[in-house]
Amino acid sequence: MAGSLRGILNTDGKVFPISAPVRRFNWASATQTLTAACSPVPWFDGQHYTMLVCEPAHNLVHREVLDYTRFPLTTRRHPEDETAEFIASTDHWFRPSLVREGPDGALYLADMYRLVLEHPEWIPDGIARGLNLRAGEDRGRLYRIATPASASKLSTLPLPPASAMRSPHRWQRDTAQRLLLEKADPTAASWLRELAADSSASTAVRIQAAWTVHLLTGQDQPALVALLRSAHPQVRGAALTTAGDFDIHADELASWFPEKAAPVAAPALPAITHTSPDRAAVVEKYLAAIAPLEGDARRGDLVYQKACMACHRLGSAGAEVGPDLATVAAKPVAQILEAIFDPNRAVEQRNVTTQITRTDGSILAGILSAETPSAITLRLPGGVDFPVPRADIRSLKTLPTSLMPEGLESILTPQETADLIRRIQSS
Repeated sequence: MAGSLRGILNTDGKVFPISAPVRRFNWASATQTLTAACSPVPWFDGQHYTMLVCEPAHNLVHREVLDYTRFPLTTRRHPEDETAEFIASTDHWFRPSLVREGPDGALYLADMYRLVLEHPEWIPDGIARGLNLRAGEDRGRLYRIATPASASKLSTLPLPPASAMRSPHRWQRDTAQRLLLEKADPTAASWLRELAADSSASTAVRIQAAWTVHLLTGQDQPALVALLRSAHPQVRGAALTTAGDFDIHADELASWFPEKAAPVAAPALPAITHTSPDRAAVVEKYLAAIAPLEGDARRGDLVYQKACMACHRLGSAGAEVGPDLATVAAKPVAQILEAIFDPNRAVEQRNVTTQITRTDGSILAGILSAETPSAITLRLPGGVDFPVPRADIRSLKTLPTSLMPEGLESILTPQETADLIRRIQSS
């Protein structure tokens, strides 16, 4: 599916800065809420699987607990941070922009240390002239943050791979994994399989060991079966993902887990549906018309270029606006025809049209591809991302329709449609 999958992990964006509120040049009302959040990173703090988020506008680092017990994933405030933040400073120049776990298990935080955080183009000229916009450019700093639970006296040098892959510290495991892959040493697969199946090892260790086996040797069903027998949902999920192209039948899964019923069907994505007798009639007409026709994939490629490539990828061609046509190749012909001639029959919410009316009266319609405090970005036909400053937006609304137009029967003959379907099916 073209485009990105996005979701809100936690609707509560409240933060608790300890620095005094200061004027925001591009979003005056944005106080005590995540506005410049960046550099999210997962981190195990010794008790919880967390996500750290840098928030340079409010001079802090925010911490959330990841909930892996359901899908989609959600997060919640860390129990130790109910009314405070993991890291916070009274210094307005403190601008945390990157945080990562180091080889010793401690966190290393990059502070770009600047007076002005906003991009200059969003600061009114009269104010910008009175500011030193580059103040602090020579004062960046690094912090090491260690707690008894998260850091030890381990050497900062890589451990031997077999020891490093068992380490509780992510840096050690990542470095060992990189070295094993660089050497392309298939002999490591044996002890990695044993580690992946070791129920006494931590979840993170077992998952990374399984992935390393997969990357070294390709698919490895015995190791996957051992992982799938784990009771931990993260381990099972990683095993199924690693299985990749394996054709694992539901009955086979049931035999591995006799205590469980056959399964992760996947929940359907939310969709908006419309019933149109006129559109349904067009679909039925073309279904009957193309039944006796033989499609030609080479001619179908020309039809794709004429009617589809401005919004759909097929192979290496086309723009990523709507779904990649390869994702519908295995569907029945009737469903493909419905997608072509009745595009609003079922519209996934991530593909609905967003319409912006600008202050000059002009209207733009596209797929919402990005949002920032300063702009809304629409992806237009042709795959062009078009940012619209919020100051230029009079109104914004989501339409319950697809960006794909109705009425393609006016430019596609039955033979061209048969050729196009043949081209899609050959992808």
